[in-house]
Amino acid sequence: LAVQVLGSHVYGVVNATVPHDDLRAFPMESRVVCVDGRSNPGSSTSNVEGRESCVLLDVRGEVTWDAQRALMIEVVAVVMLLLTSMNFSAIIFREVVAPVERMAHIVATLSRNPLEPIAAVDLPLTMSKETRSVERALTTFGSLLQVSFGEAGTKIIQTHMRHGRVDHTFPGKLVQAIFGFCDIRNFTDCTEALQGDVVKLVNTVAEIVHEAVVDNHGAPNKNIGDAFLLVWKPKGDLGLCQAADCALRSYIRTIVEMCRSKELLQFAMLESVQGRVPGYQVKMGFGLHFGWAVEGAIGSKRKIDASYLSPHVNTAARLEAATKQFGVSILMSEDIFTLFSPAVQKLCRIIDRVVLKGSARPTRLYT
Repeated sequence: LAVQVLGSHVYGVVNATVPHDDLRAFPMESRVVCVDGRSNPGSSTSNVEGRESCVLLDVRGEVTWDAQRALMIEVVAVVMLLLTSMNFSAIIFREVVAPVERMAHIVATLSRNPLEPIAAVDLPLTMSKETRSVERALTTFGSLLQVSFGEAGTKIIQTHMRHGRVDHTFPGKLVQAIFGFCDIRNFTDCTEALQGDVVKLVNTVAEIVHEAVVDNHGAPNKNIGDAFLLVWKPKGDLGLCQAADCALRSYIRTIVEMCRSKELLQFAMLESVQGRVPGYQVKMGFGLHFGWAVEGAIGSKRKIDASYLSPHVNTAARLEAATKQFGVSILMSEDIFTLFSPAVQKLCRIIDRVVLKGSARPTRLYT
């Protein structure tokens, strides 16, 4: 507290004769209270001159506290802004960045290897419903794409995703492969007896056939009603001879599993089926042949199938049809027989020598 009376500084300084001008230069902020009624209270220090009496108050502590309080407010505001930004960034990452990265990974996986399984991801419950729906839909579409096109559609998926458009005019590829054809016996009678339930019968058989083929390095290609086209191709360490043995092994496994399937037995023992075909059992005929084929996208912009074009595919179908004439379950051509390992050849027997339709030379048939 500094007090000046009649222009003289009488309190707060050792020398009471300090001029008023020197007092104004005192290094502190001051508040002036005039007592002669000629000045408004709260005026600044610059209005001290010409007044008889004034009081100078030292407010450094108050100013320091105000500065500290303002600094603390700014620090709190910065911390709150930082926390809000981090929380907002976490939300953006969880709701936008992470789902987009997972979806981009699915697309990249399909482009790189269309047959690579797409792993289902447990999506967090905190994720928005719309984002979960989009990600699940993309995963489902990718899985359906793999199931629909199969192994023959690998190049089709890769090419179309690389070009970003659907084009059915791409040329096919010549391949050497083993072709298998099989169908369900007495299927027409089953269809009339089972009606809508015949779909369950076909799918049960398809499950057995497809699993046996895939487990033996083959690939299901087409489902044609009651018939199935199957393909084995050499790949990696699997040569033609090993593929041939695998093809026959998958046929034998299919026959065994169909005989012990409780679901197929229930279908066969239905009264409607037994009434139409007494003593019916669900059985199949199998044809197996080796040759070349053109692998590619067959169809138009309205519908595309990944399949094979070749007379050798037709030969496999004709061999399957001939199983009924010869009374056997499996019928194989001489071309596939020569690929079998010696151990497998000993298990086969020749049953005829014929000229197949579409062929100029006679061939032996084995079972």
